[in-house]
This record gives sequence, structure tokens and C-alpha cells, in this order.
Amino acid sequence: LDEKTALYLRGEGDEWEREDAAKYVKGGAASIFPMLDQKMMRPHAQVMAEISRDMKKLKWYWWADPAGATCFAVLFVAINPYNKKIYVLDEIYERDQKRMTVKVIGSDIIDKRADLNERGLKWRQGYDEAATWFLNEWIDNFPDEEGLEPTHKAWADKMKGLSLIKDIMLQEKLVISDRCKNFFLELENMKKDKNGKIPKVNDHLIDDFRYILAA
Repeated sequence: LDEKTALYLRGEGDEWEREDAAKYVKGGAASIFPMLDQKMMRPHAQVMAEISRDMKKLKWYWWADPAGATCFAVLFVAINPYNKKIYVLDEIYERDQKRMTVKVIGSDIIDKRADLNERGLKWRQGYDEAATWFLNEWIDNFPDEEGLEPTHKAWADKMKGLSLIKDIMLQEKLVISDRCKNFFLELENMKKDKNGKIPKVNDHLIDDFRYILAA
């Protein structure tokens, strides 16, 4: 591929527009994930049927991006280490402040976890390390549950994480359940500004996904 084609394929066409064409073009060139396709989203029952025969082989993850005022986001993912397919199975995307408590969200997490993985196979579960209060309240409210794994500063390289997500899409390894509409919308709407920067907005589930991939 020539340089221009390669940049556009990876969602970095704005780099060509700014540096080589000396202009900024709104729309597609600014999209972080132009390779995102509606076909990546499938009916939940179909996704679960696909992974049913490999349940024991899969690596199970959920990760939380807790918040007290904006959005409390949790993402549930299963990864097949043999064929490298990544299944985004479910989400919590809570904006109602009355429900944005660890007791309520934690109960939702436990219910979804049991629904997705009826065999009780082990989950790797974590949270954004900045929200230490979440871990403390998780332990207080769910003393019989295992502890949670924090992210680490080394995981926070956003550009590397986004680049990895692009590669997963380009290699057709990403499967998204139709339960994960907010996750899909975050991917679809993530765009660079006119200066080529990525605004820190509406990326809660994407952050969860980056943390899971880094883990």
C-alpha cells in the first residue's frame, strides 16, 4: 500500500490531509475507526451460540470505569487465545445518578457475569485505578467476591491502545454483541478535533476495552 492509502485504512487520513495536503477535512478523515462496520455487531444469541463450544478455552474479563456524576461504565469481554477473536458481550452504561452506586452497579455486574458465563468459569475483573473508592466499596458491599485488579499507569498509553483496537478490526477479530450499543456508538463517534487531538469525551467503554486488552 502507498502511504496515503495505508493512513486512511488505519483511520489516520487526517494526518495526510494536514501534513501532505495542507488542509483539514471534516468527517471521515477525522474518524478514529473508519474500519468499524455494522457487520461487526451481531445478535446476542448468535454470538453466545458461537462461543458456546469454546467456553472453557475463553479468557473472561469485565472492567469498570466508575464515575459518580457522569457515566458508570462496565464492559464484559471474552477472548479466544487460540484464534485471537475478541467477543464484546455486554455492557453497563449508567447515567442515572440514583443508580450510580457500587451496591446497585455491583449487583448488575454479578447478574450479567452469571448470565454470560453460566458455568462459573473464572473472570479477570478490574477497575480504573484512579477510582480507589470503587474497590473499597466493592469489598464492603460484596465481601464474598474476589478483589479487583487495578489498571496501571503503563496501561494508560491511549494511542497505543487505540492502535491495537484498529489492528483487531482490520484483522476481522472483533465481534460485538448487539447488547453493546453504547460501546459501538463510542467507537463510531470517536473523532479527532481540527488539531488532530482526541477529545476526552464519551469514551468510557472504550477505556474499559483498552484496559482489558492491556491486561
